[in-house]
Amino acid sequence: MANSIVKAKKYVPILDEKYMAEVSTAILDSTEEAKYLVEANTFLVADRELAPLAKYNRNTGYVQGDVNLDWTPYVVEYDRGRMFVVDERDNEEAAGLAYLGIAGQFIKEYVAPELNAVRIATYATKAAAANKVDVTITDSASAYAAVRACANKLANDGVPAERRVTFIDVTTKGLIDDMDKLPSFDAPVIEG
Repeated sequence: MANSIVKAKKYVPILDEKYMAEVSTAILDSTEEAKYLVEANTFLVADRELAPLAKYNRNTGYVQGDVNLDWTPYVVEYDRGRMFVVDERDNEEAAGLAYLGIAGQFIKEYVAPELNAVRIATYATKAAAANKVDVTITDSASAYAAVRACANKLANDGVPAERRVTFIDVTTKGLIDDMDKLPSFDAPVIEG
């Protein structure tokens, strides 16, 4: 058991880097706010409730505010995995590359495409009607207009510039790239 923990500490950071490099939707992960429970398919998300601003009094100072923190459990709707067995001696002889190579290839070929597809489909399905626009993209101008409308919506909704992310497919990105001059966006554009 102790040997497994040592190996996990050795391999997890490397595999986390591979995950971040391959899964374009990983930018949306919130490890700060989510804590896993005992069950592998259930995690907790922090819900904070803060008191609003109150009038400052020069004699008595600030009005004390309440802060409530609750943890809301969420059950993962899509729970999949795979276990690979790598001979310990073969892995040792390969300086850990046997396991890392298999795990890295698995992340790139299977985990990343499936996870990106499921996440984006889930976000699109669960988005509020006010956040959905049905447009037909036929050329570079309509592709740019659709992406610009998304960027404007995020800005108008008060999303800080460093937190704005726009996901577009390769075809739409290509149409925009084909324009004479690529307009600048207020958000990083991630192909996927």
